[in-house]
Amino acid sequence: MRLLVLIVLSCSVAAAQTPLIPYQDGVLVSFGMVSTGTGCSSNGTVSAKVQDNGTVNGTTNSTSSCSDSEMRQYIVRVGNNTFAVRPMISGKQTAGEAALVVATIGYAALFIRNRDILANQLPGAHVSIRSHGSGFQVKIGKKDSLYSIAGAQ
Repeated sequence: MRLLVLIVLSCSVAAAQTPLIPYQDGVLVSFGMVSTGTGCSSNGTVSAKVQDNGTVNGTTNSTSSCSDSEMRQYIVRVGNNTFAVRPMISGKQTAGEAALVVATIGYAALFIRNRDILANQLPGAHVSIRSHGSGFQVKIGKKDSLYSIAGAQ
């Protein structure tokens, strides 16, 4: 129990020492689906039988399919800059990112998937946005999500 308390306090102290970049006002300009590549899958079976004379007879059967992979992309304007952003795919977090999550949006966020808060917004929606690692943290009300930068103007 003491170890758990020490870990939580360590993360909180580390997060408190991380300087937070202030949010800026932004506007959702547009959104759409963009191609991110092609995903393919295949499977197959091999059947073989050894004859008494040592020869092998066999058959194979396989199928494959490919489809385009798409992802939602948002255009967000912040001041005089316009950014194309995409929802960040949840994965491993660095210790610094985990500490920032603990300090800003609560311990439960360590165990849940990054939600796409822009998904239900229409163009013209006002958002708060700040730099976060290699992307942006976008906030609407009390909810926020992480987005990677796909392009900038």
